[in-house]
Amino acid sequence: LLMRSLTILPMVDPEQWARLGREGFAREPVGTGPFRIESWGPAEARMVAVRTSWRAPNVDKLEILAIPDKSARIQALQSNRIDVAIEFGPEDGATIEAAGLDTESWIAAETSGLSFILHDRPNSPLQDVRVREALNLAMNRDAVGEILLEGATVSANQPVPRAALGFNPDLPAIPYDPERARALRKEAGFENGFSFVAYGINGIGVGASVLQIVANEFSAIGVNMEIRTLPIQQFLRYLGQGTWPDDVDAFSMNWPVWPSLDSLRALRLHSCLRREPWYCDEAIMPQIRSAMTEWDEDKAISMRRDIMAWYRDQYPAVYMFETAQGAGLRPNVTGFTMVNNIISFETLGFTD
Repeated sequence: LLMRSLTILPMVDPEQWARLGREGFAREPVGTGPFRIESWGPAEARMVAVRTSWRAPNVDKLEILAIPDKSARIQALQSNRIDVAIEFGPEDGATIEAAGLDTESWIAAETSGLSFILHDRPNSPLQDVRVREALNLAMNRDAVGEILLEGATVSANQPVPRAALGFNPDLPAIPYDPERARALRKEAGFENGFSFVAYGINGIGVGASVLQIVANEFSAIGVNMEIRTLPIQQFLRYLGQGTWPDDVDAFSMNWPVWPSLDSLRALRLHSCLRREPWYCDEAIMPQIRSAMTEWDEDKAISMRRDIMAWYRDQYPAVYMFETAQGAGLRPNVTGFTMVNNIISFETLGFTD
């Protein structure tokens, strides 16, 4: 477990760190990578090759641009402004290929979901676990995966993907059962249904097309989900500060376990461990903290599986599917790979 966590820590130049301190080093970083930062701004970074790096690159220069909107990223590829664009889903593949571009796809070490804002929301219908279970039963995961996501992934039945240490293989699939979902909604006291608002994040997470299908399935059990799109910059402010608008009840949010592939990695986001949590249930925290400090591997894995079962039963999110991700590439790009959600820039190359 320690070795998994050590992969998160970057190597730094000790002399530079000692000379500048934490804040200074953040502005003048020195690492061991294949490129050196030449300049950076709010939406771009320009880099030059470091030929003496232990993983020397194939290209002389590199420019990274922040383009939050997916359609704008495709247009940038078409216009030859950029060579590689990431953060696409399977539903975007046909659009990218129709533009004469290449695609790469993979299953990331995370689960896609619709997370509920339950902290400081005492009057929300979502506070009732029967309502949260009803919403999970209302979603036809297999149909969404096959039709919209082109069979590129598998349905989720718990917070973390199969690759995670602590994934619980004994948990059954979450069935598609709209009849049971309607009964649970009524048991919870919402005879005539209810409405809530969910954020879809521009450019990341579950795409708007998936959320719209989910909303349609919710409506079939008498629940109206209004989808509002949110720029990623505003989303990150809400996420960091916990200042979610009072009339918003959920948002598209993945459960990542990379780079350590430890299931508890996801709970650093989705639990009381977060400074400004959107979901915090103190009942499970003793188990989480104990699992984080357990050195016996078999016991540590068993504890994690029990925690996954608890999260499954509490449904703090609609667990959808293991996240399928993709990239768009210009046809002359070679050597594209991603490790721990980071492009391996040193392997990138270009044909004439």
